[in-house]
Amino acid sequence: MTRPNLSYLKSVILAVVAVPYGALTGLSGIGVGVFCLPGVRFLLGLRGVRASATSAAVVAASALAALLSYTQINAVNWAVVWAVLFSQIVGALLAVNFRRTRMFKESPGWLWAFLVIGFGAWFVFRHGSPLTSAQMPGSFDQHISVSTWAIIIVAGFSAGLLGNISGAAGVLLVPILLSVTHFTLLQVQGVSIATICIGAGLALFSHARANQVDSRSATWMGFGAFFGGLIGAWFATHAIHARSLVILDGSWVILAGITRLAPQSNGDAIETPVTQ
Repeated sequence: MTRPNLSYLKSVILAVVAVPYGALTGLSGIGVGVFCLPGVRFLLGLRGVRASATSAAVVAASALAALLSYTQINAVNWAVVWAVLFSQIVGALLAVNFRRTRMFKESPGWLWAFLVIGFGAWFVFRHGSPLTSAQMPGSFDQHISVSTWAIIIVAGFSAGLLGNISGAAGVLLVPILLSVTHFTLLQVQGVSIATICIGAGLALFSHARANQVDSRSATWMGFGAFFGGLIGAWFATHAIHARSLVILDGSWVILAGITRLAPQSNGDAIETPVTQ
């Protein structure tokens, strides 16, 4: 009797496992890299760059699917996206240099974790009230003032700097941008998803050129994440109250901080992406 081929079953399982990652991106507009990377390591046994590369495929597929829904309601302003993305990159580059300093190496890891947790709790308390501007429609106004542009650039820089220092890159942009601008929640999530899509896509392209992507696993997980992204984005833009989305965003920030409390060995240190 011929033994059954279980490789297809494994592929289906990978696709199913990736659906929640996509749904999370679509619902909250945050990067799931900080959550997806441990899952990739556990399921596939990958380490280092290959784990990061496969995780980037999941993040890119999730964001691409969600981006389709958010653009349909005009919640993505591409000028804002590029301003945020470039300022994030500058902040992330400074964070990389700071992480090499003696001051950072001697600082306790729990300090950054509790800063992220505290910020997430404050965000829920500040924006989770029943009467919030986050409930407004997602369509962008035609005019953005000079002062608002300055705030946008500072917000993107802060998200890139603090996110990469604390190991929560991709998670802080939505709460920071919503806290300092007049944009609605769907607008902020749309901008965040667009930056994630571009950043993760470029990272995936770079890894693929270096032949560092587990192509079969990345394909199946990307398929599941894409499907999940469509589902999550539909619920965010059509079915779920803004207050619930704010609480969800803050909860994921808190969870990202909690994950930083787990000890990281040198071999498993997370390579934090700029926007994922």
